[in-house]
Amino acid sequence: MDLPFLRPLSPELLAAQGVPGAFRYGLADRVRFQEVDALLHANNVAYVAWFETLRTRYLRDTGILDCFDGFPAFVVAEQTVRYRAPLLLDQPYVAAGRTVRVGRSSFSQEYVLMAEGRLCAEGSAQMVYLDPQSGKGRPLPEAARRIFIERDGAEG
Repeated sequence: MDLPFLRPLSPELLAAQGVPGAFRYGLADRVRFQEVDALLHANNVAYVAWFETLRTRYLRDTGILDCFDGFPAFVVAEQTVRYRAPLLLDQPYVAAGRTVRVGRSSFSQEYVLMAEGRLCAEGSAQMVYLDPQSGKGRPLPEAARRIFIERDGAEG
């Protein structure tokens, strides 16, 4: 099956790729040459970049970025990746993510990376919305919190 790369996938396409049902947002892509090591395996840092691409597209495509005045200053407070199976040069994959918790000034997301119906990696990130002047957490807009909760069922 040909997947549309870097476009949000329908729930049916996500399910067909083995993505667990709790994940309602995902993107397909393929492993590129600059992302592999000498053995043509995807390099560890590529997974972090793939989850970052997923996260930024998720925020845009779900309308969350529209809830802020200007572009919000989000920082990654913590990020994890657990590698389950290697990905190889030119191999297509699907990265999927969801928000699992939303706080006053932060939100937590979970990610999975699937290829050929197999779990290749899973990860998480804790994001904080900062006030650029003080460098301290700033309250998320209520409209953004509602999207996280209603769309993904995030704990709030």
